[in-house]
Amino acid sequence: MRQNAKLAVLLLLALVTVAVGWAQQEVPPQNAPGPATQDQTSAPDTGSAATVVPDNRPLTGAQEGGLGLPASFHSNMVFRMAASETVNSNSDFLGGDSNRYNGGGNIAGNVEVSHYWRRGQIFYQGGAAYNSRRGDVFQTHSLVASQKFTGPRLSFLLSDQFRYTPAADFGAAGMEGLLGMDTLGGISGFGTLGQSARTAGVATLNSSFVPNQSVLTAPSGRINNTVVGEVEYRLNFRQSVTMTGSYGLLHAMDSDLLETRQYNAAFGYNYLVNANTTVAANYDYTRLDYSVFDRAVNSHSVGLMFGRTLLGRLRFTAGGGGQFYTIDDPGISQSDVTWNSNAGLQYSLGRLSLRADWMRSVTAGSGVLPGAETNSVTVRGERQFAGVWNLLVNAGYADNKGLGSPQGFETEYVGAGVNRRLGRHVGMFANYNLQHQKGSAACTARGCGIAFMQHVFSIGLNWISQPIGIF
Repeated sequence: MRQNAKLAVLLLLALVTVAVGWAQQEVPPQNAPGPATQDQTSAPDTGSAATVVPDNRPLTGAQEGGLGLPASFHSNMVFRMAASETVNSNSDFLGGDSNRYNGGGNIAGNVEVSHYWRRGQIFYQGGAAYNSRRGDVFQTHSLVASQKFTGPRLSFLLSDQFRYTPAADFGAAGMEGLLGMDTLGGISGFGTLGQSARTAGVATLNSSFVPNQSVLTAPSGRINNTVVGEVEYRLNFRQSVTMTGSYGLLHAMDSDLLETRQYNAAFGYNYLVNANTTVAANYDYTRLDYSVFDRAVNSHSVGLMFGRTLLGRLRFTAGGGGQFYTIDDPGISQSDVTWNSNAGLQYSLGRLSLRADWMRSVTAGSGVLPGAETNSVTVRGERQFAGVWNLLVNAGYADNKGLGSPQGFETEYVGAGVNRRLGRHVGMFANYNLQHQKGSAACTARGCGIAFMQHVFSIGLNWISQPIGIF
């Protein structure tokens, strides 16, 4: 599977090259943006959804940048419902390549609330689904809140990102047989925050500050919460420095997953080369603590970063450098030097959107491994046809190798779905999802990582309400 990872990276680089060249040919240079002054007082105005303003979040900052921010906002609430029939090859989550196909129905509903005020926002997305075969209900809850205080040169950001999911969220979208809970054309389930969050201008945190969850486990509810504080000081029009501190927690509610506490302290320097291009240098210190035994992993990373954004069309970021880590444990004392890297592509052209992300770093181990060297790549694409059809595909691969141990996991997922609008608020969908994992089991208790394969086929109907203005 390591060859698959290399192939995925080459494909990612090819997509980046094509997208950058295409976008450069079609989009004229922008005027150089100054410090961000957009007041996020309400949620996006759907009447001018195509109008965006520059996203001036620093490249070395805690929050993930995007193609641009909506030019105007309105706080609102949206309700969704879906019903589906599902065939699952491994609904009991058994080890190995199970072929015990079982059918069942799903009924689900969720609510999305977006509230904005001067320099701040709260975004909540939560819901529940009932599975007729298992006779149980699973819940998902996501909450993102941030407040930014801005002066002529100095700004301070405070942000919190909370998620409760019934299992690891790596490739989980659609695995419960639900499609279109995010939009009438998007895959949903209990995966990561969806397209509607990004459309609403929600500022999610960079993945390096959030405990990783790319090792799959048996269904087990867990809380993943990260709080961040960041100071940015603008030296002049082109230069700024950032200082960031964060605390992240991965806590299992009903299993023996390792409870992980992640601490980060980061420093960065950003230089605006021109209106579209930024280069940066960064240093990051990370400490990983595990509550069930006396172990800590400390890592130090230094590197360079590059970012290019074409407003509303393309955002490409890449970075990398050296990483030194130590393991502090009564039974083992180990240190090593490795390298870390990351790359991300966001691309939008008419009815086509594409997102791809690559990451290599020392991570917390997903609650299964007490520290891991993680390589992961994910790709998601969506295409609209004839105004009523939506096609969505997503795929991902992760390789987690335990620190100071021979244990490790290789995980992959693939998903594809199609949705057809039957009216302004109603649609029908069909989708297929695969999750596969192999590797050495870290333990035998409920919730620990296992080697398994799961195929899910589903067909159903979904409904989305008109946005309801609030506050």
